[in-house]
Amino acid sequence: MSHIFVSHASADDTIVTRIHDEVEAATRAALWVDHEDIATGANWQRAIDRALADASHMILVVSRASVTREEVMAEWRDALLRGVPVLPAIIDDVPLLDIPARLRLIQPVNLHADWARGIGQLASAITGTPAPDGSPAPHFTRRKITARPPIPRELIAIPMHGRETSYDEALACLRDAPTTVEGVGGLGKSRLAAEIVANSPDV
Repeated sequence: MSHIFVSHASADDTIVTRIHDEVEAATRAALWVDHEDIATGANWQRAIDRALADASHMILVVSRASVTREEVMAEWRDALLRGVPVLPAIIDDVPLLDIPARLRLIQPVNLHADWARGIGQLASAITGTPAPDGSPAPHFTRRKITARPPIPRELIAIPMHGRETSYDEALACLRDAPTTVEGVGGLGKSRLAAEIVANSPDV
C-alpha cells in the first residue's frame, strides 16, 4: 500500500511528528515516518527500505540538521532515481547554499516562514487540489527538456577522440547536480558540451 515517506534527521523528530499529523489530517493520506511507524523489534533499515519502495511521494524535511546527514541524502536520491516526487519542506533558517544543488532545482515549501500556508501547499501537492489560500499547487517534479536548440555545425564537426573519459565524467556529474566545465581556452569545453546535448537524452 502506497504512502508518503517523510525523510528527516532524527534531531527534528518533534517537528516532523507535527508535520506527519497535520498533513495526514489535511489529506487523509497515510504518511510514514520511522519513529512513528516502525514496530518495536523490527529491523530498522529493512523497514525503511520497504517504506521507500512503496512510497508515492516523499516529504523531505530540510533543516540545518538534515542537509548534513548522509542517510537523508541517500533517501531523497533513492526517491529521485525511482521517479517519486520529492516535496522539500524547509523548517528552519538553513542557508540556501547549504542545501545540495540538486535539491535547489525543486521548488520547496517554507514552513519556517509560514507554517499554515506551507502545510496547505504540501497537502495541495499531494492531493492535486488548490491550496486553502487559493494559490495553485506547487510543482515539485523535475521536468525534462524535450526541445533542444540547434547545435552549431562547427562544434560537432570536431572529433571527440581522446575525450571519452571527460565525457563520461561530465555525464556522471550532470546526473547528480548542475555542472560547470572549466578550463583554459581551446581545451574543448564547448565541444564536450555539444556532444552531451546532442547524444545524451537522459541529461
